[in-house]
Amino acid sequence: MNLLLNAVEAMQGVDDRPRQMLVKIERDDDDHVRLVVTDAGVGFEPERASKLFDAFYTTKREGMGIGLSVSRCIIERHGGRLWATSNERFGATFSFSVPCGADRMAAANRPGDSGRSARTDTETAVSDL
Repeated sequence: MNLLLNAVEAMQGVDDRPRQMLVKIERDDDDHVRLVVTDAGVGFEPERASKLFDAFYTTKREGMGIGLSVSRCIIERHGGRLWATSNERFGATFSFSVPCGADRMAAANRPGDSGRSARTDTETAVSDL
């Protein structure tokens, strides 16, 4: 929910292009599920990507800077990971991946977790937010 609300807030001041959000749910080959939220908002500088998840770091005027930090903590506790990338033209993409089942969480925390390929199961576009 935090990623969706952040995407909506990032597009509030955008008037020069359509305010669009793309939400994708993908199943990873190694029994993980990935949720991807892409927005057409203001984005962020690529060199600031690692700071986005620091507690009390915010890019918003009225933000407290704890939402992404708490989200990452929750996702990691469930054997997953959360990351962000700056889009090529404008906006940002936030993604998280978690194991599909409780028995998979232990396997996700083992060393040697390699890259995963994904196929799209569901794709939903939300336009003009």
